[in-house]
Amino acid sequence: MPLRTYKRARTESDPPSTPATSPAVSSKSSSLSRRSLADLPKEVLARVAANVIRGHKGAPNEDARSHLLALASTCNALRQASIPCFDFAIRLDGPKAVVELAKVFGQKIRSSSALPTLAHGIQILAVGLESLYSPRPPTFSTLSSSLASVFPSLTGLTTLELSLPRHESLANLCATDGDRFILGGLSTRSFTLRGGFVWFHHLLELLATWTKLESLDLAVVRGDCNSFSPCTPSPPPACNLRDLTIHSSTLTDAMIVHILGGQKGLQMLQISLPGTAGKAWTAIEKVVPRIEVLRLRDSWASKTRQKATKKQEAETPDVDDSQEQAASPTSPLLPLLKAAKSLETLLLTPTMLPSLPSTASFFNELLPYIAVVDVLELDGFSLVSPLFVALETALDKHKLPSLERIVTRNIAKGKKGPAAKAEKSFEQACRKHGVQWVTGTDE
Repeated sequence: MPLRTYKRARTESDPPSTPATSPAVSSKSSSLSRRSLADLPKEVLARVAANVIRGHKGAPNEDARSHLLALASTCNALRQASIPCFDFAIRLDGPKAVVELAKVFGQKIRSSSALPTLAHGIQILAVGLESLYSPRPPTFSTLSSSLASVFPSLTGLTTLELSLPRHESLANLCATDGDRFILGGLSTRSFTLRGGFVWFHHLLELLATWTKLESLDLAVVRGDCNSFSPCTPSPPPACNLRDLTIHSSTLTDAMIVHILGGQKGLQMLQISLPGTAGKAWTAIEKVVPRIEVLRLRDSWASKTRQKATKKQEAETPDVDDSQEQAASPTSPLLPLLKAAKSLETLLLTPTMLPSLPSTASFFNELLPYIAVVDVLELDGFSLVSPLFVALETALDKHKLPSLERIVTRNIAKGKKGPAAKAEKSFEQACRKHGVQWVTGTDE
């Protein structure tokens, strides 16, 4: 039978054991308690940051990016561990997110400095603001002051996208009391403004400072209430644009000429012009040789006029093409297409084909220059327009060998009658020649 041992109960004569609060243990414990995450090995900190950016579902999301920013604001060690994990892209939805980012960048850490390394590393920033004025905090003044503190620190920013409420000026949010833009010091290569508008003189101010800008996409540029004289000496934009998009504008001919001045490397041009003739068209002819995507609209052509054109297309009987060609004006696109050498995508609207609605004679005149186009976009035409008949004929005769896709916008498909018949015929022609036909509405 195995021997059993029994623990003897301690008596009062026995010496007491060293308590947990003895000086030796207490000193060691106190030293451990003062240690922070910053004292951990760099490899461990890197894994902590990597786990934060993965988010709950294993992929980076907006919450994960916010948590990473908060982690990076604690100390130098965690900041250095967080930077390699950050994808350098931030999206801020709403004024509250803007204010929070400003607080993170303004926080003081143990080295008594802010977070310059992290701020400089941000390359892509998208800010979406559905409203600038709200009864709930933050107030407009807090929002604007937060932006004023954030933008100067984003020296590495290459892509900036701002979404503002409709009819709100960019200057209301991004201009100081002295009318100086807080965006002027950025070295961004791409700028997009959605929803709001920018005044022409403010645009010139930005183009004068954004020397590295390559892509400019603006919802609306307003030239009204601006005094601009082409006779006044004014240097052209200092940047060399690759893509220029102005969806809508009240710019004059002289203003457009000034924006395009010195631009020799444009590859995409989408702009709204005041009419179908003038100095702006001459300026475009000078920059069009390298353009690959060309979308020109007439800002004077209203929606009502386009609807009237569709109605005329449906009601106008066939006429003698030779008589119509003699009476019709030449398409304003003709000199541009003759000068274009690299065109891949072209937009056609009713105002660009003045011989419509009765005939597509000038579309046939443009046909030799459209033969190199890969994507043809049609906006505002009726399915019973002679243009679709001309397109079918060109496809059957193999006069559009490069055409891969036709995109139609603002064209209502017919359920019966001539429109339905025209739709079926055009769809069959596209399918026969391997051309994709995409329909939709304009954005």
